[in-house]
Amino acid sequence: MKHNLGVVLRFEFFQQIHKKSFRITTGILLAAICFLVAAPVLFHSYFESPAESGNYEQAGNPDDHADYSPFPGGVVYEDSTYRDLLPFAGEHVYTNEEQLVQAVEDGTEPVGFVILDPTHVRTIFANYSLNSSSEVSGLLSAMQEIHTTQQLQKLGVPAQEYMAIQNDAVQNEEVILGKDTTSQYITGFVFIMLVYMVVLIYGQFAAVSVAREKDSKTMELLITTTRPDALILGKVFAVIAVVLLSLALYLGCAAIFFLLLKGLYPAALLAFLSANVSTSMLGVYLLYFTLALILYMFLFASLGSTVSKVEDVSSAVAPVTFLMIFGYALAFPAMSGTDNLFIRIASWIPFFSVLLMPIRFANAAASLPVILLSTVVNAAFTAWLAYISIRIYRWGALTYGNKRNFVGILKEVFAKK
Repeated sequence: MKHNLGVVLRFEFFQQIHKKSFRITTGILLAAICFLVAAPVLFHSYFESPAESGNYEQAGNPDDHADYSPFPGGVVYEDSTYRDLLPFAGEHVYTNEEQLVQAVEDGTEPVGFVILDPTHVRTIFANYSLNSSSEVSGLLSAMQEIHTTQQLQKLGVPAQEYMAIQNDAVQNEEVILGKDTTSQYITGFVFIMLVYMVVLIYGQFAAVSVAREKDSKTMELLITTTRPDALILGKVFAVIAVVLLSLALYLGCAAIFFLLLKGLYPAALLAFLSANVSTSMLGVYLLYFTLALILYMFLFASLGSTVSKVEDVSSAVAPVTFLMIFGYALAFPAMSGTDNLFIRIASWIPFFSVLLMPIRFANAAASLPVILLSTVVNAAFTAWLAYISIRIYRWGALTYGNKRNFVGILKEVFAKK
Protein backbone atom coordinates (compact mmCIF):
# COMPACT_ATOMS: atom_id res chain seq x y z
CA MET A 1 0.00 0.00 0.00
CA LYS A 2 2.90 2.35 0.69
CA HIS A 3 3.90 2.16 -2.96
CA ASN A 4 0.41 2.64 -4.39
CA LEU A 5 1.12 5.62 -6.65
CA GLY A 6 -1.90 4.81 -8.82
CA VAL A 7 -4.31 5.25 -5.92
CA VAL A 8 -2.93 8.72 -5.11
CA LEU A 9 -2.94 9.75 -8.77
CA ARG A 10 -6.53 8.63 -9.36
CA PHE A 11 -7.74 10.24 -6.15
CA GLU A 12 -6.10 13.59 -6.90
CA PHE A 13 -7.18 13.53 -10.55
CA PHE A 14 -10.85 12.80 -9.91
CA GLN A 15 -10.93 15.18 -6.98
CA GLN A 16 -9.88 18.02 -9.29
CA ILE A 17 -12.10 17.24 -12.29
CA HIS A 18 -15.16 16.78 -10.05
CA LYS A 19 -14.81 20.29 -8.66
CA LYS A 20 -17.60 22.62 -9.69
CA SER A 21 -15.11 25.38 -10.53
CA PHE A 22 -13.30 23.08 -12.98
CA ARG A 23 -16.52 22.11 -14.79
CA ILE A 24 -17.75 25.71 -15.00
CA THR A 25 -14.40 27.03 -16.24
CA THR A 26 -14.08 24.24 -18.80
CA GLY A 27 -17.61 24.85 -20.07
CA ILE A 28 -17.04 28.59 -20.43
CA LEU A 29 -13.74 28.10 -22.26
CA LEU A 30 -15.24 25.50 -24.61
CA ALA A 31 -18.07 27.90 -25.45
CA ALA A 32 -15.56 30.71 -26.03
CA ILE A 33 -13.49 28.47 -28.33
CA CYS A 34 -16.57 27.49 -30.34
CA PHE A 35 -17.46 31.16 -30.76
CA LEU A 36 -13.92 32.10 -31.84
CA VAL A 37 -13.79 29.30 -34.40
CA ALA A 38 -17.22 30.31 -35.74
CA ALA A 39 -16.40 34.04 -35.74
CA PRO A 40 -14.96 34.09 -39.31
CA VAL A 41 -18.26 32.68 -40.56
CA LEU A 42 -20.46 34.94 -38.42
CA PHE A 43 -18.45 38.01 -39.42
CA HIS A 44 -17.51 36.87 -42.91
CA SER A 45 -17.67 40.33 -44.49
CA TYR A 46 -15.24 41.74 -41.95
CA PHE A 47 -12.61 39.05 -42.60
CA GLU A 48 -13.14 39.13 -46.35
CA SER A 49 -13.06 42.86 -46.93
CA PRO A 50 -11.99 45.03 -44.00
CA ALA A 51 -13.95 48.23 -43.80
CA GLU A 52 -12.24 51.38 -44.94
CA SER A 53 -13.10 54.65 -43.28
CA GLY A 54 -11.82 58.18 -43.18
CA ASN A 55 -10.47 57.99 -46.76
CA TYR A 56 -10.30 61.43 -48.33
CA GLU A 57 -10.75 60.10 -51.88
CA GLN A 58 -14.02 58.39 -50.88
CA ALA A 59 -15.51 61.55 -49.42
CA GLY A 60 -16.92 62.54 -52.79
CA ASN A 61 -17.56 66.06 -53.96
CA PRO A 62 -17.88 68.39 -50.94
CA ASP A 63 -20.67 70.23 -52.75
CA ASP A 64 -22.72 67.01 -52.79
CA HIS A 65 -22.34 66.60 -49.02
CA ALA A 66 -22.61 70.05 -47.51
CA ASP A 67 -22.97 68.65 -44.00
CA TYR A 68 -20.10 66.19 -44.29
CA SER A 69 -16.51 66.76 -43.20
CA PRO A 70 -13.89 64.00 -43.55
CA PHE A 71 -11.62 65.78 -41.07
CA PRO A 72 -12.38 65.93 -37.35
CA GLY A 73 -12.61 69.36 -35.76
CA GLY A 74 -13.06 72.95 -36.82
CA VAL A 75 -10.97 75.28 -38.98
CA VAL A 76 -10.01 78.94 -39.31
CA TYR A 77 -8.62 80.12 -42.66
CA GLU A 78 -6.00 82.78 -41.94
CA ASP A 79 -4.91 82.12 -45.52
CA SER A 80 -7.73 81.73 -48.03
CA THR A 81 -5.80 79.35 -50.33
CA TYR A 82 -7.56 76.27 -49.03
CA ARG A 83 -10.97 77.80 -48.28
CA ASP A 84 -12.66 76.21 -51.30
CA LEU A 85 -10.34 73.20 -51.57
CA LEU A 86 -10.76 71.52 -48.19
CA PRO A 87 -14.16 69.84 -47.62
CA PHE A 88 -14.96 71.26 -44.17
CA ALA A 89 -18.70 71.55 -43.59
CA GLY A 90 -19.92 75.09 -43.03
CA GLU A 91 -20.67 74.70 -39.33
CA HIS A 92 -17.05 73.70 -38.70
CA VAL A 93 -15.59 76.87 -40.24
CA TYR A 94 -14.93 79.71 -37.74
CA THR A 95 -14.20 83.33 -38.43
CA ASN A 96 -11.32 83.76 -35.97
CA GLU A 97 -9.01 81.75 -33.76
CA GLU A 98 -10.66 82.88 -30.51
CA GLN A 99 -13.97 81.30 -31.54
CA LEU A 100 -12.19 78.10 -32.51
CA VAL A 101 -10.32 77.93 -29.20
CA GLN A 102 -13.60 78.35 -27.32
CA ALA A 103 -15.21 75.55 -29.38
CA VAL A 104 -12.31 73.20 -28.58
CA GLU A 105 -12.38 74.10 -24.89
CA ASP A 106 -16.11 73.45 -24.48
CA GLY A 107 -15.96 70.19 -26.44
CA THR A 108 -17.86 71.33 -29.52
CA GLU A 109 -14.82 70.47 -31.64
CA PRO A 110 -12.35 67.67 -30.79
CA VAL A 111 -9.49 69.60 -32.40
CA GLY A 112 -8.96 72.94 -34.10
CA PHE A 113 -6.96 73.81 -37.24
CA VAL A 114 -5.68 77.29 -37.97
CA ILE A 115 -4.39 77.39 -41.56
CA LEU A 116 -1.78 80.16 -41.56
CA ASP A 117 -0.40 79.65 -45.07
CA PRO A 118 -0.21 76.84 -47.67
CA THR A 119 2.52 75.03 -45.71
CA HIS A 120 1.82 76.04 -42.14
CA VAL A 121 -0.95 74.82 -39.79
CA ARG A 122 -1.43 75.46 -36.09
CA THR A 123 -3.32 72.65 -34.33
CA ILE A 124 -5.26 73.26 -31.09
CA PHE A 125 -5.99 70.40 -28.67
CA ALA A 126 -8.03 70.48 -25.48
CA ASN A 127 -6.00 67.50 -24.26
CA TYR A 128 -3.33 65.48 -26.03
CA SER A 129 -3.24 61.68 -26.17
CA LEU A 130 -1.60 58.94 -28.23
CA ASN A 131 -4.49 59.07 -30.70
CA SER A 132 -4.29 62.84 -31.20
CA SER A 133 -1.73 62.67 -34.00
CA SER A 134 -4.08 60.52 -36.10
CA GLU A 135 -6.64 63.33 -36.03
CA VAL A 136 -4.17 65.62 -37.80
CA SER A 137 -2.63 63.28 -40.36
CA GLY A 138 -5.59 63.31 -42.77
CA LEU A 139 -5.68 67.10 -43.04
CA LEU A 140 -1.91 67.36 -43.46
CA SER A 141 -1.96 64.74 -46.23
CA ALA A 142 -4.74 66.58 -48.08
CA MET A 143 -2.94 69.92 -47.78
CA GLN A 144 0.31 68.37 -48.97
CA GLU A 145 -1.41 66.93 -52.04
CA ILE A 146 -3.08 70.24 -52.89
CA HIS A 147 0.15 72.19 -52.37
CA THR A 148 2.11 69.76 -54.57
CA THR A 149 -0.48 70.01 -57.34
CA GLN A 150 -0.41 73.82 -57.24
CA GLN A 151 3.37 73.96 -57.38
CA LEU A 152 3.45 71.54 -60.31
CA GLN A 153 1.00 73.75 -62.19
CA LYS A 154 3.26 76.75 -61.63
CA LEU A 155 6.20 74.79 -63.05
CA GLY A 156 4.15 73.65 -66.02
CA VAL A 157 4.28 69.97 -65.02
CA PRO A 158 0.95 68.16 -65.54
CA ALA A 159 -0.27 66.71 -62.27
CA GLN A 160 -1.27 63.49 -64.05
CA GLU A 161 2.31 62.85 -65.17
CA TYR A 162 3.61 63.48 -61.66
CA MET A 163 1.06 61.10 -60.15
CA ALA A 164 1.93 58.47 -62.76
CA ILE A 165 5.60 58.72 -61.76
CA GLN A 166 4.67 58.52 -58.06
CA ASN A 167 2.54 55.45 -58.66
CA ASP A 168 5.30 53.73 -60.63
CA ALA A 169 6.69 52.12 -57.50
CA VAL A 170 9.87 50.05 -57.33
CA GLN A 171 8.95 46.37 -57.33
CA ASN A 172 10.59 44.14 -54.74
CA GLU A 173 10.67 40.40 -55.34
CA GLU A 174 11.50 38.51 -52.16
CA VAL A 175 13.28 35.17 -52.29
CA ILE A 176 13.23 33.27 -48.98
CA LEU A 177 15.78 30.48 -48.89
CA GLY A 178 14.68 29.12 -45.54
CA LYS A 179 11.22 29.61 -44.11
CA ASP A 180 9.13 32.68 -43.39
CA THR A 181 9.36 32.94 -39.59
CA THR A 182 7.10 35.99 -39.36
CA SER A 183 4.10 33.70 -39.81
CA GLN A 184 4.97 31.88 -36.57
CA TYR A 185 4.65 34.95 -34.34
CA ILE A 186 1.00 34.36 -33.43
CA THR A 187 1.42 30.67 -32.53
CA GLY A 188 4.55 31.52 -30.54
CA PHE A 189 2.70 34.22 -28.63
CA VAL A 190 -0.17 31.83 -27.83
CA PHE A 191 2.36 29.22 -26.66
CA ILE A 192 4.24 31.43 -24.18
CA MET A 193 1.01 32.93 -22.83
CA LEU A 194 -0.47 29.46 -22.34
CA VAL A 195 2.64 28.10 -20.58
CA TYR A 196 2.96 31.21 -18.41
CA MET A 197 -0.66 31.22 -17.22
CA VAL A 198 -1.05 27.45 -16.80
CA VAL A 199 2.22 27.01 -14.89
CA LEU A 200 1.56 29.87 -12.49
CA ILE A 201 -2.11 29.03 -11.89
CA TYR A 202 -1.73 25.27 -11.47
CA GLY A 203 1.67 25.58 -9.78
CA GLN A 204 0.17 27.81 -7.11
CA PHE A 205 -2.68 25.34 -6.77
CA ALA A 206 -0.29 22.40 -6.25
CA ALA A 207 1.77 24.30 -3.66
CA VAL A 208 -1.32 25.42 -1.73
CA SER A 209 -2.75 21.89 -1.81
CA VAL A 210 0.41 20.44 -0.26
CA ALA A 211 0.68 23.25 2.30
CA ARG A 212 -2.96 22.83 3.31
CA GLU A 213 -2.44 19.11 4.01
CA LYS A 214 0.53 19.97 6.17
CA ASP A 215 -1.25 22.81 7.93
CA SER A 216 -4.22 20.59 8.80
CA LYS A 217 -1.94 17.68 9.90
CA THR A 218 -3.48 15.52 7.15
CA MET A 219 -0.01 14.87 5.75
CA GLU A 220 1.04 13.08 8.96
CA LEU A 221 -1.78 10.60 8.44
CA LEU A 222 -1.08 10.18 4.73
CA ILE A 223 2.60 9.29 5.11
CA THR A 224 1.74 6.48 7.53
CA THR A 225 -0.03 4.65 4.70
CA THR A 226 1.74 5.96 1.59
CA ARG A 227 5.35 6.79 0.81
CA PRO A 228 6.14 10.54 0.48
CA ASP A 229 7.47 10.03 -3.04
CA ALA A 230 4.17 8.42 -4.10
CA LEU A 231 2.29 11.39 -2.63
CA ILE A 232 4.22 14.08 -4.49
CA LEU A 233 4.39 12.07 -7.73
CA GLY A 234 0.65 11.42 -7.54
CA LYS A 235 -0.13 15.10 -7.00
CA VAL A 236 2.18 16.33 -9.76
CA PHE A 237 1.06 13.80 -12.36
CA ALA A 238 -2.60 14.38 -11.46
CA VAL A 239 -2.22 18.12 -12.11
CA ILE A 240 -0.44 17.41 -15.40
CA ALA A 241 -3.16 14.94 -16.42
CA VAL A 242 -5.89 17.50 -15.68
CA VAL A 243 -4.11 20.20 -17.71
CA LEU A 244 -3.46 17.89 -20.67
CA LEU A 245 -7.04 16.62 -20.57
CA SER A 246 -8.32 20.22 -20.65
CA LEU A 247 -5.96 21.07 -23.49
CA ALA A 248 -7.09 18.00 -25.46
CA LEU A 249 -10.74 19.02 -25.00
CA TYR A 250 -10.05 22.58 -26.18
CA LEU A 251 -7.98 21.53 -29.19
CA GLY A 252 -10.44 18.77 -30.09
CA CYS A 253 -13.39 21.15 -29.90
CA ALA A 254 -11.57 23.72 -32.04
CA ALA A 255 -10.56 21.10 -34.62
CA ILE A 256 -14.09 19.67 -34.93
CA PHE A 257 -15.71 23.08 -35.35
CA PHE A 258 -13.03 24.15 -37.81
CA LEU A 259 -13.55 21.05 -40.00
CA LEU A 260 -17.32 21.59 -39.95
CA LEU A 261 -17.07 25.28 -40.89
CA LYS A 262 -13.92 25.23 -43.04
CA GLY A 263 -15.90 25.44 -46.29
CA LEU A 264 -17.46 28.72 -45.15
CA TYR A 265 -14.16 30.40 -44.19
CA PRO A 266 -12.85 33.30 -46.34
CA ALA A 267 -10.01 32.20 -48.63
CA ALA A 268 -7.67 34.86 -47.23
CA LEU A 269 -8.14 33.58 -43.68
CA LEU A 270 -7.55 29.97 -44.74
CA ALA A 271 -4.28 31.02 -46.39
CA PHE A 272 -3.30 32.87 -43.21
CA LEU A 273 -4.02 29.81 -41.03
CA SER A 274 -2.11 27.57 -43.42
CA ALA A 275 0.94 29.81 -43.05
CA ASN A 276 0.68 30.06 -39.26
CA VAL A 277 -0.36 26.56 -38.16
CA SER A 278 2.13 23.76 -38.76
CA THR A 279 1.58 20.22 -37.49
CA SER A 280 5.29 19.68 -36.77
CA MET A 281 5.53 23.01 -34.96
CA LEU A 282 2.44 22.22 -32.87
CA GLY A 283 4.12 18.94 -31.90
CA VAL A 284 7.21 20.79 -30.65
CA TYR A 285 5.06 23.24 -28.72
CA LEU A 286 3.10 20.41 -27.10
CA LEU A 287 6.30 18.57 -26.15
CA TYR A 288 7.84 21.60 -24.47
CA PHE A 289 4.53 22.57 -22.88
CA THR A 290 4.52 19.15 -21.17
CA LEU A 291 8.17 19.48 -20.13
CA ALA A 292 7.45 22.91 -18.63
CA LEU A 293 4.50 21.50 -16.69
CA ILE A 294 6.49 18.61 -15.21
CA LEU A 295 9.49 20.74 -14.33
CA TYR A 296 7.63 23.57 -12.62
CA MET A 297 4.95 21.41 -10.96
CA PHE A 298 7.64 19.47 -9.07
CA LEU A 299 9.19 22.73 -7.91
CA PHE A 300 5.90 24.23 -6.75
CA ALA A 301 4.75 21.05 -4.98
CA SER A 302 8.06 20.53 -3.16
CA LEU A 303 8.29 24.14 -2.00
CA GLY A 304 4.72 23.95 -0.77
CA SER A 305 5.82 21.27 1.68
CA THR A 306 8.50 23.51 3.21
CA VAL A 307 5.99 25.84 4.90
CA SER A 308 3.78 25.10 7.89
CA LYS A 309 1.03 27.61 7.03
CA VAL A 310 -0.92 28.15 3.82
CA GLU A 311 -0.38 31.91 3.99
CA ASP A 312 3.39 31.37 3.65
CA VAL A 313 3.07 29.65 0.27
CA SER A 314 3.42 32.83 -1.82
CA SER A 315 6.77 33.75 -0.30
CA ALA A 316 8.02 30.16 -0.53
CA VAL A 317 7.32 29.84 -4.26
CA ALA A 318 8.42 33.40 -5.10
CA PRO A 319 11.83 32.29 -6.52
CA VAL A 320 10.10 29.86 -8.90
CA THR A 321 7.60 32.53 -9.94
CA PHE A 322 10.51 34.87 -10.67
CA LEU A 323 12.17 32.22 -12.87
CA MET A 324 8.95 31.86 -14.84
CA ILE A 325 8.52 35.62 -15.26
CA PHE A 326 12.15 36.02 -16.37
CA GLY A 327 11.75 33.27 -18.99
CA TYR A 328 8.54 34.92 -20.15
CA ALA A 329 10.37 38.25 -20.58
CA LEU A 330 13.14 36.57 -22.59
CA ALA A 331 10.64 34.91 -24.93
CA PHE A 332 9.33 38.20 -26.36
CA PRO A 333 12.58 39.40 -27.98
CA ALA A 334 13.15 35.82 -29.16
CA MET A 335 9.74 35.90 -30.88
CA SER A 336 10.77 39.07 -32.70
CA GLY A 337 13.73 37.24 -34.21
CA THR A 338 16.40 38.25 -31.69
CA ASP A 339 18.92 35.44 -31.34
CA ASN A 340 21.94 36.99 -29.65
CA LEU A 341 24.41 35.16 -27.45
CA PHE A 342 22.38 35.79 -24.30
CA ILE A 343 19.23 34.26 -25.81
CA ARG A 344 21.17 31.26 -27.13
CA ILE A 345 22.75 30.58 -23.72
CA ALA A 346 19.45 31.06 -21.88
CA SER A 347 17.73 28.63 -24.26
CA TRP A 348 19.91 25.82 -22.85
CA ILE A 349 19.02 26.56 -19.23
CA PRO A 350 16.07 24.21 -18.53
CA PHE A 351 14.05 26.77 -16.56
CA PHE A 352 14.05 29.03 -19.64
CA SER A 353 14.61 26.45 -22.35
CA VAL A 354 11.01 25.22 -22.15
CA LEU A 355 9.93 28.66 -23.41
CA LEU A 356 12.84 29.77 -25.59
CA MET A 357 13.82 26.64 -27.53
CA PRO A 358 10.46 26.16 -29.32
CA ILE A 359 10.48 29.86 -30.25
CA ARG A 360 14.02 29.57 -31.64
CA PHE A 361 13.00 26.48 -33.61
CA ALA A 362 9.99 28.32 -35.06
CA ASN A 363 12.30 31.18 -36.09
CA ALA A 364 14.76 28.76 -37.75
CA ALA A 365 17.42 29.76 -35.20
CA ALA A 366 17.57 26.19 -33.84
CA SER A 367 17.67 23.09 -36.04
CA LEU A 368 15.88 19.78 -35.44
CA PRO A 369 19.03 18.09 -34.00
CA VAL A 370 19.34 21.01 -31.56
CA ILE A 371 15.71 20.54 -30.52
CA LEU A 372 16.26 16.81 -29.98
CA LEU A 373 19.41 17.41 -27.91
CA SER A 374 17.61 20.12 -25.91
CA THR A 375 14.74 17.71 -25.24
CA VAL A 376 17.16 15.12 -23.86
CA VAL A 377 18.86 17.74 -21.67
CA ASN A 378 15.52 19.01 -20.38
CA ALA A 379 14.22 15.50 -19.70
CA ALA A 380 17.40 14.57 -17.79
CA PHE A 381 17.31 17.79 -15.78
CA THR A 382 13.61 17.33 -15.00
CA ALA A 383 14.27 13.78 -13.76
CA TRP A 384 17.06 15.08 -11.52
CA LEU A 385 14.83 17.92 -10.30
CA ALA A 386 12.06 15.41 -9.55
CA TYR A 387 14.50 13.49 -7.37
CA ILE A 388 15.45 16.71 -5.53
CA SER A 389 11.78 17.63 -5.13
CA ILE A 390 10.94 14.22 -3.67
CA ARG A 391 13.75 14.64 -1.13
CA ILE A 392 12.50 18.12 -0.21
CA TYR A 393 8.92 16.87 0.08
CA ARG A 394 10.03 13.94 2.25
CA TRP A 395 11.96 16.32 4.50
CA GLY A 396 9.18 18.91 4.64
CA ALA A 397 6.37 16.43 5.34
CA LEU A 398 7.16 16.25 9.06
CA THR A 399 9.23 19.41 9.50
CA TYR A 400 7.44 22.28 11.22
CA GLY A 401 8.52 25.59 12.65
CA ASN A 402 9.86 28.81 11.15
CA LYS A 403 10.16 29.11 7.40
CA ARG A 404 13.70 28.41 6.13
CA ASN A 405 15.48 29.72 3.08
CA PHE A 406 15.93 27.42 0.10
CA VAL A 407 19.68 26.95 0.53
CA GLY A 408 19.22 26.00 4.17
CA ILE A 409 16.54 23.49 3.18
CA LEU A 410 18.84 21.82 0.65
CA LYS A 411 21.61 21.53 3.26
CA GLU A 412 19.28 19.83 5.71
CA VAL A 413 17.76 17.57 3.05
CA PHE A 414 21.08 16.18 1.86
CA ALA A 415 22.64 16.10 5.30
CA LYS A 416 20.20 13.32 6.23
CA LYS A 417 20.63 9.96 4.60
